[in-house]
Amino acid sequence: MRNGPILAAIVMILLSACAPPVESTALSSDTPYPITETPGRTPPTQTEDTMPMGTSTASEQSSVSDMLCSATITKKNVADLMELTRFDSGSAIMDIALSPDGELLVSSHRGGNIRVWDIYSGELINELEGHTKTPWQVAFSPDGTMLASGSWDQTVKIWNVESGTLAQTLDDLAGGGPIVDMAFSYDGKQLTASSSEGKICQWETGSWHVINQYEGNLFAFNADSSILVTTQRSGPTLIRRTQLEDIKVLNPDYFETAGNEITEIEFIGSTNNIVMAFLSDFQIWDVGERELLYTGEPYQYGIQDIAISPAGELISIAYHDDTLRLFNTSGELITTFDTGIKDVSSVTFSPQGNFIAFGSFDGVISIWGIPDISECPHADD
Repeated sequence: MRNGPILAAIVMILLSACAPPVESTALSSDTPYPITETPGRTPPTQTEDTMPMGTSTASEQSSVSDMLCSATITKKNVADLMELTRFDSGSAIMDIALSPDGELLVSSHRGGNIRVWDIYSGELINELEGHTKTPWQVAFSPDGTMLASGSWDQTVKIWNVESGTLAQTLDDLAGGGPIVDMAFSYDGKQLTASSSEGKICQWETGSWHVINQYEGNLFAFNADSSILVTTQRSGPTLIRRTQLEDIKVLNPDYFETAGNEITEIEFIGSTNNIVMAFLSDFQIWDVGERELLYTGEPYQYGIQDIAISPAGELISIAYHDDTLRLFNTSGELITTFDTGIKDVSSVTFSPQGNFIAFGSFDGVISIWGIPDISECPHADD
C-alpha cells in the first residue's frame, strides 16, 4: 500500500520528468547487490542488452523462473535477498499491487494509466484507462477478481481483472481531495478509501453502497477487520472497534510535542500491533494496550514506503537514499540493502511471502527474492 506524503510524491514526479528514460535491463540471477550498513548507491550489474517496455531477455526469463521458486523470506534468510529481475514500465510509478496468486503485478502511473503485468515474463497484458488524473492507489480484492484504483481525480474505480473493463466508479469522496489510502477488507466484503482532506469512506462490495464514513487521512484494519485504526496526518490516532461503539485515542499526548507527520500505518500480521511511519522514523504500538513498544531513530534521508511480510515477522522500509532496511517486529534492524533503484515509490511483499516487488518514480519495476530450486514443482524430476 502506498500512502506516503503527497507533497514528496509531487516533488519526485517533477524530478522524474527531467530525468532520462529508463531502459529495460536484465540482471544476472547470481549477482546480488552488496549488503551495506551505510547508505549509498551501488549501480546494478547489467547485461549489454536493453529491451523495449514490457519485454524480457532469456536471462531475465531465467531470473523470473528462479523468483517463482523462491523460498519464503524470513528473519533467518533475509540477508540472502537478491534482485532477480527488473523491467521498465514506461513511466513514473505511483503505486503497485500484486494479485493474490502472485502472478500479476499492477502499476499506476502519472497521467492516469494503470498497467497490468505478467510477473513471469514482464509482459504488459493490459492497460486500464478511465481516470482523468494520476491514480495514486491500486488494490486487488482478496479473490483477485476485482481491482480498485484511487486517483487524484477524487474517484475510486472498480475494474474486472479478467476482462480489464470498468465495472464501477465511486465518487463519494469527491470534493475531499486526492485518494491517498485504499484497501479491501480481508474477507473482500468491503472497500475502504480515504482522501487527502481527511475523509474516509467504506463501501459494501457488489452493491457499492456507502456503509460508513469516518474522519481521517490514513487507516488500517487488523486481520479479522474487528479493529479499525484511523489517523489524521498530524494526529490524533483513533482505535475503533468496528462492531461496537467503542472509540479510543491511541496516543493522546504524543502529538502535542512530536510535530511529526504520519505517512502510513499498517497492522503487523495477525497481531494487534501496528507500525506507524513518519517522515523520517517509525514507531510500533500495541493497539490493545495503547502502549508504545518501540521508537526508531530518525534517518536523515526519510521514509518512502513500508511493507509488512505476510507472516508478520518482517518490516521492510524503503528510504529516499535508495536503501531497503529490514527490521524484526521489535524494531531491531536485521540488514540493509543498497537497491540501486532510484526514487522508490512503492514496495510490497508477495502474498506468498517469497519475493518483494518495488516500483519507482523512474518507472522501474524490480523483483527481489531468494532463489531456491527445491521450491519448484519440477525439483524432483
